[in-house]
Amino acid sequence: MTTRIQQSLHAILACPRQELGQLFYDKFLTNCPDAAPFFAGLDLKVQAKVLINSLQVVVACQFNQYPAAESYLVVLGNRHHRRNIPPSLYPQFREAMLLTLAQFHGDQWNDELEAEWRAALDRATEWMLSGYVVDHMTY
Repeated sequence: MTTRIQQSLHAILACPRQELGQLFYDKFLTNCPDAAPFFAGLDLKVQAKVLINSLQVVVACQFNQYPAAESYLVVLGNRHHRRNIPPSLYPQFREAMLLTLAQFHGDQWNDELEAEWRAALDRATEWMLSGYVVDHMTY
């Protein structure tokens, strides 16, 4: 049985890879200007594609509990830690992502889908923040 969030992800993946990502970064960097310095020098078109790949991991981690997905999120969190990205930005990221998903899905967006995405993003954040306690990881 496919969940709402999995159907949502399929719709996202059916679009050009950067579409939702670019929409997200426009919204996130506008609503959270404190995050802008962390994106200096990054190609946001590439970052938009990476974001979509990460959403696949978020969904895989939420529903399938794949150890590889969880490990990816820990490593990603460690990378954020090493770039000095403060944990205080994570809730702002989540809210911008939820607003982006709502805009992307339009009339298909509802409270149940929002709750599933919120839970998945919160769980992913927990895994990522666990990477903040490790000073150095090799991979």
